[in-house]
Amino acid sequence: MNEQTFYFFSWQDINFLKSELLLVVAWLAAFCGLLLPKKISSFTVPFICISVLLGNISFLILSLDEIKQPTNTTTFFWNDLFYQNRFTHYLKILISASALFSVWIQYFNKKSNQKAISEWFVILLGGVLSAQFLLISANLFGVYVSLEMLSICGYLLVAFYDKNLINDKSNFKKGKLIASSFNYLVFGAVSSACLLYGFSWWYGISDSFSIPIIFHTSFNISDIFLNASSTESNQITFLIGFLLIGIGFLFKLAAVPLHFWISEVYKNASSGTIFFLATIPKIAVTGVLFFILNHLVAIPSNLQEIIFSSFSILGVLSALFGSFLAIQQTNFKRFFAYSGVSQIGFLILLLVYNFQNNAVSTNGVLIFWIFYILSNAIIWKFCAKLEENNIDLSIKNLKNLPLLPKITLSLASLSLAGFPPLGGFLVKMIVLFVAFQNYQSHSNSIYLFSLIGIGIATLIGFFYYLKIPYFLFISSSVGTPTTVREKDFEVNTISNLTLFFSVVLILINIVLAIYAIRFL
Repeated sequence: MNEQTFYFFSWQDINFLKSELLLVVAWLAAFCGLLLPKKISSFTVPFICISVLLGNISFLILSLDEIKQPTNTTTFFWNDLFYQNRFTHYLKILISASALFSVWIQYFNKKSNQKAISEWFVILLGGVLSAQFLLISANLFGVYVSLEMLSICGYLLVAFYDKNLINDKSNFKKGKLIASSFNYLVFGAVSSACLLYGFSWWYGISDSFSIPIIFHTSFNISDIFLNASSTESNQITFLIGFLLIGIGFLFKLAAVPLHFWISEVYKNASSGTIFFLATIPKIAVTGVLFFILNHLVAIPSNLQEIIFSSFSILGVLSALFGSFLAIQQTNFKRFFAYSGVSQIGFLILLLVYNFQNNAVSTNGVLIFWIFYILSNAIIWKFCAKLEENNIDLSIKNLKNLPLLPKITLSLASLSLAGFPPLGGFLVKMIVLFVAFQNYQSHSNSIYLFSLIGIGIATLIGFFYYLKIPYFLFISSSVGTPTTVREKDFEVNTISNLTLFFSVVLILINIVLAIYAIRFL
């Protein structure tokens, strides 16, 4: 069980919320900036957003020294409404970094006459604020409210229409965006209802909204004061609640079988919004699941086994089905949408293996997100550039890119596939290592099933991610003569500045992959 230190309300608690309070003030300032004239707000609001995100990252990094506890030690504060540990602190840094990458993808384009839309930045900053509150919430009410706020930001960003970024037929594209956002909203509302209903079941057996209390008191009370039938009833109630809560979280992660919304949303939304959906909400949900799963040691072993087995099977199915679905795709956005489903399967398995406080899998979750962010930032930036030039986003059309963009995009894809010496290779090795280690220790058939499923999904991933370099290099020699449009595509699509930052991200990917081995 994690070491826990409880604090009652005091002004010292504000010290733990300095980052969130900074974001609240910044969001209010950015929101008030919308009231300014358009010419002023189009500069002021983005400046506030970018400055605060950079400042928040710097502040969080500098404040790491204040958190002396190890990663698995949790400090509760503000009447146990919130908690803090090094793991959530690292995730906060990744959230702000992902938001900056979203800005880079969405608006740092080569068009000198393009003006930033202030509302987009306000929504983005609201999403970062909601994600951080979700990360530190130790109370069911806080988790639900923060998750809903984060979801609303996602719905708005999906429907966000910027004529400066979208050069398709305006009415047709705008209609698709609204339709995608509405579908996402409807299914998201259903998943949120399931989540809230699951919370109500948990509250019914514990009479508390506090997650630690729910896990540490529900079954102890039943064992002492209730008969065997009541104890069994409590266990069934807990499992039903966990099932409903799992539906809500798995929808946000876009894991199998709740991945059905991801294809159309990714296809029609802007690249910056896609990167937002692929990282920030999922990082926040990762923190919540990490916190909940670490408290499973307080419940009966038979319930632990059921929950552990269920998550293991879902992780393997996500890794496998996402891979099979990605193989069939020719559209650039749908390809990486379904490959993201497969990647989330590996993440779920890392969270499950942390079930017993395995330090390797804990570090593995952080390593997963670092390299997932680095690779996807390049991929979706290239996608934004292609959309900017009205290029058909088919994988086969990638053959018309110049040599350096081809190399950069290939390396980003191969990192996700798990090719050495890129960071994705380290992630795949961590998952395989902890699965094999746990199978040797427990000889559980679920570990063996996970190990085999991970191996198959990794091999399939090698195959379908190789489609990208294949169409970039091999297929180009068989292509038809270059047309005028293709020549323009080669020269003007990817700017030198974008290439420079993309190459830097690839180098960071390789260097961090080598450096991160020391944490394993």
